Amino acid sequence: MAYAITIGGHSVSLLNPNDLGFTHTSFSPLPRANVGRGGQQYASAPSVTFVNTYPDKLEKCPSTHDKNPPNDCGLVLTTNTLASEYNSQANRRGSILNAVQNLSDADSFSYAIDGATQLENYFLDMAEVFAQREAYARKLRGYSWGTKDKWRCCYSNSQLDSAINIAEAKKDEAWQDARSCNQLVKQIQALQSAVSNSTLTELEVEEQRAETNYQIAQTNQMIAKEGFITSQLALKEGSGKIVMVVLALVAAFLVYRFVIKR
Repeated sequence: MAYAITIGGHSVSLLNPNDLGFTHTSFSPLPRANVGRGGQQYASAPSVTFVNTYPDKLEKCPSTHDKNPPNDCGLVLTTNTLASEYNSQANRRGSILNAVQNLSDADSFSYAIDGATQLENYFLDMAEVFAQREAYARKLRGYSWGTKDKWRCCYSNSQLDSAINIAEAKKDEAWQDARSCNQLVKQIQALQSAVSNSTLTELEVEEQRAETNYQIAQTNQMIAKEGFITSQLALKEGSGKIVMVVLALVAAFLVYRFVIKR
């Protein structure tokens, strides 16, 4: 089921965070207030904590084995696919900001604020989705390979490290977008107050409008850049695999040249 954001007659369908959560695993909630101690905003996204699974040790694999119950293992390796799908909807999220811009320019402030708030909440929801994948992968990574491989979904270190890196990058990205939308709401509210303030000159009102438009443009630019970090991580991971293959081939040649051939 898609997640719809509707603003001033403009409706956009996005990935539904409610369909992307874990079935058998619980986590601590992601802080939603967007502020930390002393009223200061978190500079980077906070993490969530793995709590437990129902029942215990659902990490046993493969989940298709008769003696192993269904589990959430598969969600870990879908992190890259999810990130790519999320990236592909950047233009849709940007179109919501364009609608916010148009409504703000038309002084339809209540609709503009509602649209920016909806988008902020959506980014927070997606930050939590990626935060949970990061937390689960880190929990599995904590088990040593070998005697406890059945407790880590039978995934290799590289598979878990890749999931952690991508999930963390996308969590931070969505969190920063949420912060930017939060600031945009405040800018639109300030513009609304300026427009209704009869003591301000037309120039002062237009200065506030320019600041609001700048915040919209800045937020839109952040969304447009989404996917760059993930693509770089994927490229780095792919390059690493190529290096490992080359090293393996060199090692095999040396064994043949100096051991077998003798």
